[in-house]
Amino acid sequence: LAMGLLVMASGAGGSLLPGASTVSLEHSMGSDEGGARLWTSRGAILYKDSAQMLSMSGGGKYVSIPFSIQAKYLKNRNTAKASNIGAIADQPMLGAGDLDGLADLLYSGEEYVLRVAPVVEGSAAPTVSVPLCALVHSGFRDRLGLFFNALGDVVGMTYDLRNTTCAEDLRETEALLRKQKGFRTNLVLQFPVESPRLPSARQQAAQAQEKEESEDNRSFLQKYWYYLLPVAIIMILQVVAGSMDGQGQGQGRPAAAG
Repeated sequence: LAMGLLVMASGAGGSLLPGASTVSLEHSMGSDEGGARLWTSRGAILYKDSAQMLSMSGGGKYVSIPFSIQAKYLKNRNTAKASNIGAIADQPMLGAGDLDGLADLLYSGEEYVLRVAPVVEGSAAPTVSVPLCALVHSGFRDRLGLFFNALGDVVGMTYDLRNTTCAEDLRETEALLRKQKGFRTNLVLQFPVESPRLPSARQQAAQAQEKEESEDNRSFLQKYWYYLLPVAIIMILQVVAGSMDGQGQGQGRPAAAG
């Protein structure tokens, strides 16, 4: 799955969830004559940043927001505190046109497909598909999982239904489909837990030097005697050689005439 191709707009939550980021969703209700899928919006997931979400969940990797909590928040959002919830599924109600499209999809035998909307059409994005009849017999109750990387991109997606079986009579399924008003989505978000950052090479060298200087209380001679010893030996040898040359020159002079 490609990273960095997803609609993640900071602060796009608006009045529903102030300061939230957004993941836009799209679903397909069929294909065109050429076989290419037709995509329409299925709303968006609004969520606070990962640090806030992990704090609300006690520092764990997963954050689960049941639909009942989201619905209660949406119903009382004018008086509710935004800090009480970290994410919501902002999905529009299903209209007559949507139900017609889903009914056509049901009889065509194609699966219901959901994806994270890509920034550039045709680019890779997390996508899932399920039998539409199973979604209908689940009462449009679903569980959507989004997996984020450290950059805040959605890199994985799961989609689970309460029911995985279908009725043999499609007319029965269509009748149940026509009664649906919208999706009731439980959210499961996973953020990477930030690991402790290692110091840079420069910081490590500075720390090592500081540690060495604080722990080493020896004198200058004690620490660097192996550098000074060769110099001292050379100087001693030069002095000895100079004195021997002077003695040799004194012995070789002729005696003065009396």
